[in-house]
Amino acid sequence: MKNLIILILLGVSSISCSKDDDSLYEQFYGEWKLIKTEQSETNSSGEVILNIVDYSNQNTIYNFQSNRILLVSWITDSGIGGTQYNYNIEKDYFSNNPIENEIKILLLKLNGAKFKYEFSNGILRIESSHIDEPTLFLERI
Repeated sequence: MKNLIILILLGVSSISCSKDDDSLYEQFYGEWKLIKTEQSETNSSGEVILNIVDYSNQNTIYNFQSNRILLVSWITDSGIGGTQYNYNIEKDYFSNNPIENEIKILLLKLNGAKFKYEFSNGILRIESSHIDEPTLFLERI
């Protein structure tokens, strides 16, 4: 009887964990349109400037699927293109070389590359752990 109760509790806790995991992913599911990128750059005077590129008139779509595949497609004057990535959400260090007292945070991982993410007013902000890559701003469609 004691073993049966333990098995039931283990089963319930594993279901709870997977539901929590699913809710993390569900906020991504669906199509998102790239509306802009932002990237800090240093100009010839040594000043740091924010370079903003507007993509709102272009058709670049990020489709986060429930099977943990991200399909990215685009239409340009030269044709239609696309690519796919495996994605996961997991706790990890944002930096590639963690420093003392750095804590693990929830990150979006695309083929192993780490990204911070934030949802705000229908916008998904995705920031790379690499300083030379732009921050993406996606709008749910």
